[in-house]
Amino acid sequence: MSNTKSRNFWKTSTLLKEKKFQILTLTLIAVTLIALTFSMTKAQSPTVREINIRAFMFGYDPSEISVNQGDTVVIKFSSLDVSHGLYIDGYDIKTQVIMVEGAETNETAELRFVAYMAGVFRFRCTLTCGYFHPFMIGKLRVEPANQFAFSSILAAATAVGLFAIMIPRSKIYGNPGPSNPYMFRFDLLKIGIVNRLVKLRSWQFLAQYPNLLFFILVILTGLFGTQVGNKNLSIMFVWILWWAALMLALVPFGGRSWCMICPLPSFGEWVNRGTITGKREKRFGLNLKWPKKLDNIWIQNFAFLSTSMFIGILITRPWATGYLMVLLIATPLILHLVFKDRVFCRYVCPVSGFIGLYSNFSTLELRVRDRKVCLEHVGKECIKGSDKGYGCPWFEFPQNMNRNAYCGLCTQCLKTCPKDNTTLYLRVGGEDLYVEPWHGIKKRGLDEAWKAFIMATLAFLYGVTFMGPFSWLKDMANMVSLQQWGLFAVLVWGSTLAVFPAIYFVFIGLSKLVSRTKEVSLKKLFINYSYTLIPMGLLAWIAFSVAILFINASYIIAVISDPFGWGWDLLGTKHFAWQPFLSGLVPYLQVLILILGLVFALRATVKISMRTFTEKAQAVRASVPVAAMLVGYTVLLLWLWVG
Repeated sequence: MSNTKSRNFWKTSTLLKEKKFQILTLTLIAVTLIALTFSMTKAQSPTVREINIRAFMFGYDPSEISVNQGDTVVIKFSSLDVSHGLYIDGYDIKTQVIMVEGAETNETAELRFVAYMAGVFRFRCTLTCGYFHPFMIGKLRVEPANQFAFSSILAAATAVGLFAIMIPRSKIYGNPGPSNPYMFRFDLLKIGIVNRLVKLRSWQFLAQYPNLLFFILVILTGLFGTQVGNKNLSIMFVWILWWAALMLALVPFGGRSWCMICPLPSFGEWVNRGTITGKREKRFGLNLKWPKKLDNIWIQNFAFLSTSMFIGILITRPWATGYLMVLLIATPLILHLVFKDRVFCRYVCPVSGFIGLYSNFSTLELRVRDRKVCLEHVGKECIKGSDKGYGCPWFEFPQNMNRNAYCGLCTQCLKTCPKDNTTLYLRVGGEDLYVEPWHGIKKRGLDEAWKAFIMATLAFLYGVTFMGPFSWLKDMANMVSLQQWGLFAVLVWGSTLAVFPAIYFVFIGLSKLVSRTKEVSLKKLFINYSYTLIPMGLLAWIAFSVAILFINASYIIAVISDPFGWGWDLLGTKHFAWQPFLSGLVPYLQVLILILGLVFALRATVKISMRTFTEKAQAVRASVPVAAMLVGYTVLLLWLWVG
């Protein structure tokens, strides 16, 4: 009896200590943030600031200007080459200079305003002046510009506070992991119309067909329309609308739902099967098996990096986008004639690689309802096929699936399963980050780790290049010269394959060192902790996409009336003027998104630590360097958007 009382006493005492620690930590965070806010809002005496800004393709001189809150700012605006404009985000004011060929003197415009809002604001060109016009950007700093300092402290405070809350409650799972990692699951096929729809033989064709028409239009407008990017449907549809839809909705909420409706491999699949919606046993082509040594995503990694080298051309030249779409149709067509099923989607497609990676964090999954039913059933129609559908063209076995990474949501297994044991679930996103490799079937490897490095690095590099004030970096991406483009290519490959992985390795080495354990190898830590970059990287891309969409979406309204840029006015919107949407709110949305990404990443860090180590103290010590790295990455992104 006395032993029981003693145990209860120590248990209660420990809980009280943990509660006090949490309350103390959160109080310190709150006090720090309040102190920081007040310390950085000292009033400055207003004055009149006169600034000369000269515009050129594709930048401003100076590219960054600084004034104090309350100053009356007078901008004398001129151009060094062609007509340019100047619009200031948040203030919603603009001016422009029109260059007249043969004129003896260049026009100078004046923009006068009171800098009543503190913060960092981008200014950008309002007149189409060339290929990189949408990315012609400068930066206005109105002191006290405290968003970066405030949000950086918030990021660090979030890490401390989250660890203070999560670690005392966390349990060590060890191998093979929790038997039920799901917090919430809802069976979508319990909804009658959804069940009937996805089990239709023609479902995937019906989902692909509208997109097929759009992508044919993208090819035609890209190759035969105007080559002014923001006036051509191919650029607006692919790099503004499609990309934003992918990053803001389809991937985080639908996982690989884009792969379900993607029309690009459809031609090859139809030729291989000899039918569009029917079921035929005899396939056209060689139907070879994919080499086992290439059963990874390294080809997708290199394909994505190869595409990234030319990103400055692809997103600004309609002809480049048109030819890219042709290539993305021709390649799977050829592969379907040589190999079985969707080897292009599974092993080659550069888009599929990062969709698969980030779908691990999605709220949608395809799984079996009861694995015991699968184990007892000998037919295995989900992989062999039946008269109702084909075996999985993605080479997945639903019975063993516990991650989204390689399921293309083609819905064939939903049609072929005679036990009605496969379904689509809605869930709380992120479970896939924890279930492997602790009790999974397919082992994770360095190919997925490097995909996480590639995507996290490019989220920053693309932001600096296209939304930053650095015209020299835009010149490199714009292939102004072969030498400059070569430097950009080195920057893309070197930063993603070497620099960031090396920095990450240092933190993982520290994690291994402070954990003071020999049971867990450095390689295992390197691979396991790389999955903390998935939520962080995805939210970084969402922050980037918000900036692209909100600023450039209004171009789409004009383009839908004149998709080729031939002077049409199909819907009466051809002359709709460019207007940024909520430009002053965008930086605050980005801060919120990045802090949210950090929260998810830190949550993943704690959970992965608790499933990797066998002792809680080891797990806690090992997670600290990883958390520090994630905070540092977040601060770097915050500097990009509000610094």
